[in-house]
Amino acid sequence: MPIDLRNKAGEPLTENHYVFNCMVSVDTVLVNQSGVQWEIDEPSGQPFTRIKSFKHDMVLSRPAIGDRHLWQGLYLQPVSSGGVFCSDAFQKELKKRKIRFLDQTQCGEMDSNWEPEDNIQPILDWEAAHGLHEGHRSWKRAKVLKERGKLEL
Repeated sequence: MPIDLRNKAGEPLTENHYVFNCMVSVDTVLVNQSGVQWEIDEPSGQPFTRIKSFKHDMVLSRPAIGDRHLWQGLYLQPVSSGGVFCSDAFQKELKKRKIRFLDQTQCGEMDSNWEPEDNIQPILDWEAAHGLHEGHRSWKRAKVLKERGKLEL
């Protein structure tokens, strides 16, 4: 979404500026292949990950990515880059158009399917025992989907 910005004197800035909100949520990070470790939140006991693109060599599931060019993880998001992933083709087009500030770390890809049991089992176990709290992304996503009467975003 384009926005108009002004400097302190109230004069419009000449550069183009945009607000971006990625609404596509799909997990693609293959946890075991990426070397991601599970941590436990205190005091809730809820498992979580801190995926740091500068620390972890993220490996993504090519079948889970499909033909997407922009997406964010539902459960698994990198701490950096705003949690947004983009395809190599999209990143190339950004550079071609000289659009900055969506710098991405190159991720490896494998032809392995992304399976919840292989990648987020600790979270699934915790949610089965405790349910989802109102602020959780999965809860919010389910609520939006129900309101829209759609099965997916």
